Amino acid sequence: MILRRVTKHVKDQNWFAVGIDFFIVVVGVFVGLQVQNWSERQGDRSAEQRYLIELRQDLEMALNEIDETIANAELRRAAGAYVFDGAPPPNAVSTFKKMQRNFLGEDAAGAAPEDYLPLIFSVARIVDKHGDTYAELVATGNIGVFEDRSIARELSTYYSRYDEIQTGDEMNWTQMTKTREILQNRGISMTSPISPTNFITRVRDDDEIEAALQNVAGLAGWQVKRLSNLRDETEGTLARIESYSD
Repeated sequence: MILRRVTKHVKDQNWFAVGIDFFIVVVGVFVGLQVQNWSERQGDRSAEQRYLIELRQDLEMALNEIDETIANAELRRAAGAYVFDGAPPPNAVSTFKKMQRNFLGEDAAGAAPEDYLPLIFSVARIVDKHGDTYAELVATGNIGVFEDRSIARELSTYYSRYDEIQTGDEMNWTQMTKTREILQNRGISMTSPISPTNFITRVRDDDEIEAALQNVAGLAGWQVKRLSNLRDETEGTLARIESYSD
């Protein structure tokens, strides 16, 4: 319709009317672009809020995962101190109670940790990934949805660090597997009780068992240190996301 009007005005050489038509077209295009840009910005802000909520959930899950993994490593470190340094026996913390439920059953509900040292030395926990939202942001190219560009950089740094620690954490799993095999080859089951005195004597009389358990205890201490630092970084990243959300 506009085109027909412009054509007619040109034929009539009504340049004033042509100017008005041109102005209407320009204003219409400008307004249309502004509406489109506003709509896109609204969509970006909506997507941004959704991603922020999901990132918070991922980070809260990561904190829980890190805490449970640290508790598992602390138990192994305490078992190592008990066997090699004569420290008090490890406490029956929630980590050992989970081991009881998963490996020993109801019959061992009141078992003491020092009676199941092979179990403690044979079961490792490593941190799982909880970065699905960040992975989606990167894979879809939506990482640029955040108005504050520093958020994307901070997330990249954090998840790179998380992946690095998770990869190093797998050493604990490898060592646990080796330790379990060594104990089993010596006729020591991880699910059967053994008196602490008997177990410690067998450790001292067998260089291979002793070396394996020392590795377990040493790696447990290393794991605690690294995961404690990761926990601080996770809390910091979570605080940053929460602050940005507000």
